[in-house]
Amino acid sequence: MWGAACCASALSPLKQRILQQEREQAGNVMSNVGGWQSKPGTLEGPDPSVAQIRLSIYQFVAQYVMHSVPEGSGGTIEADISTSWANVNRLSHMNRMHSHQGYAAGVYYIDTPSNESMICFYDPRAAARQAGMSYSNAISGGWMETETM
Repeated sequence: MWGAACCASALSPLKQRILQQEREQAGNVMSNVGGWQSKPGTLEGPDPSVAQIRLSIYQFVAQYVMHSVPEGSGGTIEADISTSWANVNRLSHMNRMHSHQGYAAGVYYIDTPSNESMICFYDPRAAARQAGMSYSNAISGGWMETETM
């Protein structure tokens, strides 16, 4: 997992857009307990702030792939953001453990208080779960189970 400060000029407009959507639209109820989740498509559309963030995400994905494949492997890798959404979680809100299908999943926090918001990644293999294994600073291929507290 990489922590990165990117897209500084795009974050404020995106945050305002998400908060406006929260005020105007009913949210999805998925893994969220309290809070609000947008409909899919947060990182789609012609908005310049969204385009800047998408470009940065693709750059991070390229870094991840470069670290994941053996040197000299050759070939071409194509990546796409298959879906995106926004969550707004305030004090006492959280997301229950859930799975994401695909090679990798990502989270970008636009704004968090310094004393809140922890994300946990869990190894989905049954033996690891029985052993109580979890990890909070790793990326997993395949199915990845996550929760925020």
